[in-house]
Amino acid sequence: MLILNGANALTASRKAKILSELDRSAELASLESRIRDIDAQFVYFVELINPISDSQQHEKLAAILEGSEVSLKDIAANQLLVTPRLGTISPWSSKATEILQRCGLTEVERVERGVLYEFPEFRVVPEHTAEMLFDRMTESLISDIEQIEHIFRHDQ
Repeated sequence: MLILNGANALTASRKAKILSELDRSAELASLESRIRDIDAQFVYFVELINPISDSQQHEKLAAILEGSEVSLKDIAANQLLVTPRLGTISPWSSKATEILQRCGLTEVERVERGVLYEFPEFRVVPEHTAEMLFDRMTESLISDIEQIEHIFRHDQ
């Protein structure tokens, strides 16, 4: 599996809305810790049939996804990784995979996109935030790096 960092996942207005909602929930819970900043970056997970050996193909994949390959070794205590629900194929994945394959990237079996949220002012993600950043019906919250392998789990 290839993992690529992508672009910023939050527009200014979406970021402001999330911060406002988090602030309101902290008030309701009578929490003193207010969240003043949040960063979010797309992360692409690419399942390959065979490793991509051609550098041009690798560059094409990175250009289409607007990402750069990384080695995601750990999810920090002040980060949350939200992915499509484990064991499902997202609608985004279906279309993105088709586009990549039509662009000649035949080694790509499937691609999924997640969002890595980071709270720069905290050492640990504040408790009340996780539930507000993902939809249990369609998304999974990945807290352990080893869970990433389950994104492309093939059940019988």
